[in-house]
Amino acid sequence: MADISVLRGRKLSVEGARLIGTGFFSNVYMIADDTVVKVLKSGDPEDAEREILLSKWALKNGIPTAISFDVVDVDGHPGLVYESLGRNNMRNELRDHPEKFDELMQRYVSLLKTINTVTSEDGKLPKALDEYMRKLEDIRGILTEDEYVKMKALLCTVPDRNTLVHRDCQAKNIKLRNDELYLIDLDTLSRGDPIFELMALYCCYRLFIEMKKVDYDEFFELSAECLSRIWDAILRLYFAGLPEDDISDNEKKIK
Repeated sequence: MADISVLRGRKLSVEGARLIGTGFFSNVYMIADDTVVKVLKSGDPEDAEREILLSKWALKNGIPTAISFDVVDVDGHPGLVYESLGRNNMRNELRDHPEKFDELMQRYVSLLKTINTVTSEDGKLPKALDEYMRKLEDIRGILTEDEYVKMKALLCTVPDRNTLVHRDCQAKNIKLRNDELYLIDLDTLSRGDPIFELMALYCCYRLFIEMKKVDYDEFFELSAECLSRIWDAILRLYFAGLPEDDISDNEKKIK
């Protein structure tokens, strides 16, 4: 296990530091020209330890990512210190260079396929299916019994596989540095059928926009039209070579 005893020692203040990224589980601050700290909102040191272990596992298995070289205490919250990969990411490229859309999507989906062809046989990664079963139990109180039974039965149809899935491989979590792609935010890394990867991306690029009924998404800083186009490209490229009916069936399963 990673040594996180430093959490009881060195403290770090982010006062005056530039906030360069924010997400549901963490905030990222630039603390030096070449150094960032990712501050976890949970306040649980075990979450920091888990992310370090998952990052090391991913790098060892051929997934390009960054490894934290220090863990600090930021006002009672664990902070993972990383060498900065720069501020550029796949979202920026898609937003700022629409003329490169096809090329960027080819690279994006190529990375997705690389991730989803790695297998985990060592039992070190959690099962994505187990994660979703726990989520289902968390929301059981707001479901009818019939809804709960149907949703559980639907999840049970997903094959049990040891395929690597990131489950949050949206464009802001893919960094570009020296024309290389790096995957970040590995706290959701797990093993399971690739449908769990595509489910998450469908939510990001299609479902959330439909639910919010907006033409522009503030999180991605992209139009609903662009996000929908990204999803369509992912679907076509990921299942390239399959008949149109099969692609359509796969999208229905993902939905």
